[in-house]
Amino acid sequence: MSEQNITTLRKNSEISYTYTSIPRQIFILSLMLYCLVSMASRIVYSINTEGYADIVNLPFIIVLSVFWLVVGFVFLRSYTLFTGSFTSTRLVLKTKFIKKDKVLEFSDVKYAIFDKKGVKFFKKGNKKNSLLNPDFYLPYYKLGKINKESVEELYELLSENKKITVQKNYDEMNVYSMKWKIIAIVFAALAVVFVLISGMQIAKVIEYLG
Repeated sequence: MSEQNITTLRKNSEISYTYTSIPRQIFILSLMLYCLVSMASRIVYSINTEGYADIVNLPFIIVLSVFWLVVGFVFLRSYTLFTGSFTSTRLVLKTKFIKKDKVLEFSDVKYAIFDKKGVKFFKKGNKKNSLLNPDFYLPYYKLGKINKESVEELYELLSENKKITVQKNYDEMNVYSMKWKIIAIVFAALAVVFVLISGMQIAKVIEYLG
């Protein structure tokens, strides 16, 4: 296949990341729920008591709770901070809120190694002689897991380039392995725990007001 045809087929292929698992997202939401319920219960207790310390601490409690809710939302959407794209001639990695993109021209690449955790690129004239020091690195995990199809498409593209030696050292990406499935189960269990704790807090507040 000619380089012109490759360019036509892959004029601009996107690289995207997504959340590692639904249980992880639910766990973060459960933490946010716990934070919200804790804030609400503290407000209720402060308003319904005559303690001066409770009233004085109320603004601090609200600000701190809002802060943790914002942190939770950031982690919930953290995988959207990183994107990228590639054509037959270059690879571009982007980070939101950072103007300067990381760009790799495939014409400068001599070796590309696809391993379990990411893709390592070594440029022509690289004298580091170490697999631990690539000139350019595309990780499979950046606060989220990479889209598997885009990696497979990149591998196919580079394999068609006769000027680049491509090596693949895995059968399954690390972020799609059994380890991450077990982590997802742990997240699911923790989410249940925090939902139950939040429910108990709500029940106590209702009893207190009743």
